[in-house]
Amino acid sequence: MFYYPYVLQRHTGCFATIWLAATRGSRLVKREYLKVNVVKTCEEILNYVLVRVQPPQPGLPRPRFSLYLSAQLQ
Repeated sequence: MFYYPYVLQRHTGCFATIWLAATRGSRLVKREYLKVNVVKTCEEILNYVLVRVQPPQPGLPRPRFSLYLSAQLQ
């Protein structure tokens, strides 16, 4: 897998709403848009792109995005 899939899952991923808005904006309702803290989300995306995020469990690799996805998010 070229990216950490759990961050983009619809209901549990931390970037799910952002990803859905970027790829399928018509399927979201206004309430979902208003839940997003843009400043915090931008900081979290930068942490993933710059590989500053800790692994979910010891011994696992750090979650990271593919080069393509990183370029799309920056």
